[in-house]
Amino acid sequence: MNPLWTLRDVALLSPEIACLLGALAVLGIDMPLRPQKSRRAVEGVAALALFAAALAAGARLVGGGGTAFGGLVRDEALSNALRIGLALSGLATLVLARRVGRALGLLHAEFYALLLFAVGAMDLLTVSDDLMLAFVALETFSLAMYVLAGFNKSFSGNREAALKYFLLGALAAAFFLLGLALVFGGAGSVRLESVRALTAQTGLAPERLELLAVGLVLCSAALAFKVGAAPFHVWVPDVYTGATTPVAAFLSAGAKLAGFGALLRVAGAAGRGSAALEAVFGLMALASLVAGNLGALRQNNLKRLLAYSSVAQTGYAMVALVALDRSDAGAAAAVTAYVLVYAAMAFLFFGLVTLVESRPEFQGTERGATLADIQGLGFERPWVGLIFGVAAISMAGFPPTAGFIAKFEIFKAAFSGGHTWVAVLALLNNALSAAVYLRVLVALYMLPVPGERGSARFGGSLGLLTAALALGLLLLGILPSNLAMPGL
Repeated sequence: MNPLWTLRDVALLSPEIACLLGALAVLGIDMPLRPQKSRRAVEGVAALALFAAALAAGARLVGGGGTAFGGLVRDEALSNALRIGLALSGLATLVLARRVGRALGLLHAEFYALLLFAVGAMDLLTVSDDLMLAFVALETFSLAMYVLAGFNKSFSGNREAALKYFLLGALAAAFFLLGLALVFGGAGSVRLESVRALTAQTGLAPERLELLAVGLVLCSAALAFKVGAAPFHVWVPDVYTGATTPVAAFLSAGAKLAGFGALLRVAGAAGRGSAALEAVFGLMALASLVAGNLGALRQNNLKRLLAYSSVAQTGYAMVALVALDRSDAGAAAAVTAYVLVYAAMAFLFFGLVTLVESRPEFQGTERGATLADIQGLGFERPWVGLIFGVAAISMAGFPPTAGFIAKFEIFKAAFSGGHTWVAVLALLNNALSAAVYLRVLVALYMLPVPGERGSARFGGSLGLLTAALALGLLLLGILPSNLAMPGL
């Protein structure tokens, strides 16, 4: 390995460098400024850093490719699409924090710096082609998220959320390290390129192939924890509910973008040992669909409903992951498109939860928004109700939305990959999923407003964000060719 770094190597990591420099700048400018000026300055610097990261990833989406730092990182269209999604998720989080940040105690330099560190580490995870580097990136963004989950110390739920996420996250880290050790024992390297070359050999000893397969399964289990797949999903409802809404939104979208980016790399390295991974992914997909949809049907709290919905959406993405074919990237493209669409749907839903929670009656309380809080909203605030309805329809996978197209590609990948039983069971679960979001539509348009309640201003950056996301989901549903992943 050449120890010298070239400008090309540095350019490959330009999105991560933008986030790192932005985080350091946020911390550097906070101390000498007065609180009011500091809030405006650090928010502007954080937004500028995330915008620069999105531009850098976008530039590499059309002109990037190859490896850097001696093969530690690999630049592909897939990873750059996910990096763009992560940077935009960070910007959307800033918008949500701007609406409710003052009441929730988020408008501090530390919040913005942790967000930038998390986005940078998630970006690094999507381009890591070395399991040790992937572990460092995984733990870096996890540490940032542990703190962000408990950032508002005045809310008791924050402390519980952070503690539960940290304890279970430590268990996931142990899984990853054990898997990494087994992969090294079987391949003599933790480079995924070396593992890919080894598992492609027909003369490889069965014992070494089994050791590699078990190691990759353990690494995948740790990543499955991060994306909230069953049976590693028990932390999701409590953490989403206990964390502040902007943090829960970023955790919902960002962790899936980064986690599935890493899962695609790990699964792509399995070669002839992929049978074990396919079985594990198939079981986790079906378990996630059942646990997520059944759990969501019982919820009235909107954030808790979205938490179980997140588990179910993870299951849909894993349906295509089961069919990942290393000679055809159709399944990889389907997974990538699905998690990007899910990120848009999640921020749209959490943005509208933020709008509800900014009503006067929520100020100074720990009460979360419920289905009762959106009753009759479709008639009381038609535009808000329409946007909420688009979010629910897209989550359910109905046309003409991007959620329908993304799910269609997921099922298409599973059928074409020969995993008919997984696809059929997932389709049956989709009917159960429709019942979850039908409850939202019923509350919006078929139930009366429950007495007097305050109203929140819909305009500003939050209004622009939710309107843009709803319009984007509709346009991608009508013009599905725009969901194609370049180079995949």
